[in-house]
Order: sequence, then structure tokens, then C-alpha cells
Amino acid sequence: VVQAMFAARGYHVAIAMNGASCLEQITQAAERGQLPHVVLLDYMMPGMSGLDVCKSLRQRFSPLELPIIMLTCKTAAEEVAKALQTGVNDYVKKPFNRVELSARVERQIELMTERGELVDVNGRLKKEVDGLKSELKKLKLGSLHSGANGDASPVSLNTARSDGKHKSTGKAAAPPQLEAWEEVSQKGRSSDRKSTRLNSSHSQDL
Repeated sequence: VVQAMFAARGYHVAIAMNGASCLEQITQAAERGQLPHVVLLDYMMPGMSGLDVCKSLRQRFSPLELPIIMLTCKTAAEEVAKALQTGVNDYVKKPFNRVELSARVERQIELMTERGELVDVNGRLKKEVDGLKSELKKLKLGSLHSGANGDASPVSLNTARSDGKHKSTGKAAAPPQLEAWEEVSQKGRSSDRKSTRLNSSHSQDL
């Protein structure tokens, strides 16, 4: 009934007669990179129960990767809670209504498609952020290199003394024009002192 209902809507439907066959088919589909969009899992199956199959699948695939809808005739709240805790995405009671089942299946497919689009967008954004971080790192390194080159200019801390020797000071050497001015000033002061001594001696002679 389920196969005919969804095949008429254009879905490709694979049938598994028991839990082991279900796990094998999904494993093969995963190896091909073609996981089913939705798994309709009966609660009661020969061999493995639907809960056991769901537990096994959830060890490999998250609810985002592989949506599972449980079909069951069990209506007790405890049974529903147990199925949800096992990892099913949705729960439909038997006998099911075709309109309801179809709507729930289509909703799970829509959610998975939306999640896939979000994953793609997130991947693109991550690449862009990584690219921006790389560019920012390059800019910071370039700025650090420029600063290091500017600070590396040598500064002379030696000044010439009148006796030709050098002494170390805490100031940078004066430019040539300033040194020349200071030298002229010193000579002028020396001449003034000589003139004063000469004037004094002349006064005494008089």
C-alpha cells in the first residue's frame, strides 16, 4: 500500500522485508552516496524490531542525515515516548491516514532540503571568513614589518669635544649647521674674554 501510494507521486520506493535487509540496503545506499530521503520503519518486524533497527541506524546517521518515521499500531504513550527517545523523527499510528502520512513524509523531505541548503550556505560563509582572517593576518604582518624597519634607523649618540675626543650623551648629534653656529659662538665668547682681559690691563697701565 505504501509503495503504491508514493510511487504514484513520483517517489522511488525500496522495500525491505525485515530489519537486517533494511540495514543492508541503507548501508549500500550510503556507500553510493545516495541515502534515502526518508525511512518508513514499522515498529513490529520479523527478527529485529523497528526500535532495534532505529538504534543501529542512529549509531551511524543523525536525525538530520537520515529522517525516520515510525509506523506502529501501538498507541500507549510509553511506546510513543520510547520510539522518540530511540531517535525517530516522527511517529504515525496504524492504521494510518494516507493524507496524514503523505504530509508527514513530505514535511521531513522539506526539512532535510532546508537543512542541506543551510549547510551549503554555512560552508560558503566559513570559507569567506577564513579568507578574511588570512587577509587580516597578512595585513598585520605587513604592518609589523614596516614598523620594525622604521625603528631600525641608527641614531648617533656621540658629540665632538673641543679636544677632538668623543663623549657619549643621551641626545642625538646636532646637525652640521647647529654645530657650526655653536663653534662660532664659542669663538665669539673666547674673543670677548680676551678683549676684557686686554681692556683691564690697559686700565691698569694708565
